[in-house]
Amino acid sequence: MDQQTFKKVKKREESAFLSMMQEHKGTVYYTALTYFKNEDLAREAVQEVTFRAYKNVHKVRKISAIKAWLTRITINYCLNEIKKNKRFSQDEQVLEGLSESFDPSGSLVLSQAVQSLSKKYQTIVIMKYQQDLTVTEISESLGMPVGTVKTYLNRALKELRAYMKRGGVNAHDYKA
Repeated sequence: MDQQTFKKVKKREESAFLSMMQEHKGTVYYTALTYFKNEDLAREAVQEVTFRAYKNVHKVRKISAIKAWLTRITINYCLNEIKKNKRFSQDEQVLEGLSESFDPSGSLVLSQAVQSLSKKYQTIVIMKYQQDLTVTEISESLGMPVGTVKTYLNRALKELRAYMKRGGVNAHDYKA
């Protein structure tokens, strides 16, 4: 997205905004799918996140922050819905049909390992490895210092390694 389009998005010009959302729809959908484990709920999340983004798009300061901003809106929405409705399902059918780009390891074990993490660690791991955000982008999106993000990421990776070893799986067999 160029600067001119970004200005149109911030002014809520419909075509520019819809173009931006189309570009990031996959990110929003797969993030929601990671939390809900249900395609219908993930599609519902895309609609809700689109609405919330439209209402607040004027608050985005930089083009480079859009992906992190949308990811954060999605995560907040998902966590609120899970808390409110207790919809968090352990159903593993969600992994069927997902592309390799969504689950780089192709591993149900790794997916289960990420689910075993606390919510704060899950969020950072998802933002870093699924959404390919930098530590700085994660820091800005979550409103926490870069050092804290690095610490949480390091702890999450240690927990993932320990989980994999406990399960009899060699962590080096999987890409993180």
